[in-house]
Amino acid sequence: MNSKLFSKFIVILFVIILLFVTQHHVLAQNTASLNIHSPAVILMEMQTGRIIYERNIHQRMYPASITKVMSAIVVLEHSTLDTVVTICDDVVTSIRPGYATARLQAGEELTVYELLNLHLIVSANDASNALAKHVAGSLEEFSNLMNEKSREIGMYNTNFTNPSGLHHENHYSTAFDLGLLGRYSMQNDTIRTIVRRAHYVLRPTNKTPESRGFYNTNLLIMTHREDSTNPYFFRDAIGIKTGFTTPAGRCLLASASRNNFEVIVVVLGAERSAEDSRHGSSPRYLDALTLFNHAFNNYSVRLLAREGTTIQTHNVRRSAMNSEALNMLLEDSVLLLMRNTDTVDRFLPTVIVNENLRAPVRTGDLVGTAVFEFNGEEHRFNLIAGNDIESSNLVFYLTRRKHFVFCYNHMAK
Repeated sequence: MNSKLFSKFIVILFVIILLFVTQHHVLAQNTASLNIHSPAVILMEMQTGRIIYERNIHQRMYPASITKVMSAIVVLEHSTLDTVVTICDDVVTSIRPGYATARLQAGEELTVYELLNLHLIVSANDASNALAKHVAGSLEEFSNLMNEKSREIGMYNTNFTNPSGLHHENHYSTAFDLGLLGRYSMQNDTIRTIVRRAHYVLRPTNKTPESRGFYNTNLLIMTHREDSTNPYFFRDAIGIKTGFTTPAGRCLLASASRNNFEVIVVVLGAERSAEDSRHGSSPRYLDALTLFNHAFNNYSVRLLAREGTTIQTHNVRRSAMNSEALNMLLEDSVLLLMRNTDTVDRFLPTVIVNENLRAPVRTGDLVGTAVFEFNGEEHRFNLIAGNDIESSNLVFYLTRRKHFVFCYNHMAK
């Protein structure tokens, strides 16, 4: 290589390195500006699942009592809310000292719905174990159901060994997987109703003649804490679940909604703090508040086209002569997560018609794809038939004639 070519090579290499370093620096600045304390966090939009902010989202962490959200899903899919569960003795005696309970008694009778409230609001481990045994007969079998459901949701980097989040080295998840869990759980009306309650009153039972009141462990939805104003109350918060063990640190799966814009936040491994003292600060809540405000101040989900909108008309092959053109409709609404500063002046999709599309076509059939491009990314939406398209009689005749000729020639041989 001569000296001139070598000099050009060095200059080009320097420019490439400079561009890479500059881009990396800009991204680092954007990350640092949010002042996040916890080692693993995610901010995810509810409807589209788009990630707004992330840090170590695929790093395996201990989820602690966030686990109980998956437990609740499994219970709801395998039991009815009004079923009465009798608390067995080992449910009461098996809880380790220091773990949260609702102080249930052996022989006490509660409905599945009551136990779910204690399970999610109070994080009561005795309620968790009672529900698991009711559904599957044992904690081990119930954990198998939890892991099956995890794979169904897409939580491929998660493994559960118990229904409550009790620490175990093989009981783990990630911020990303728990974000998926949050999105899935908040589509369930029962869970959605329970997790936004600031407190819950349990009716008298066959073992306890008085009503018992419990407060939610999630300070985001508590206007007051004991006799003082709660500094972490967030008016738009609607759930979901806290978690803590010494190995896991302070964890939080949270959701908030403003003007029909809903987001999920996961905070894992926050350092232990003095949050239980009146004037203490809590990194997990501070991080959640930072991420909520970042989302609501800078982003929104915009409806660009409604479900059922005709995107294109198309003349279908082999259709009857008197057939109308096929109306290709959006199967789902086009919702895109955008920055508040983004503008959309012209937003026309590229339409891809199915290669094998020919008559007959029935209303609701999948007929193509609409591809919307925004900020360099493609967003694909199914197109379905908005009307029936009948086959041409001529096509039917030629098809039958071809079949007849084939049969005649075959017989003639």
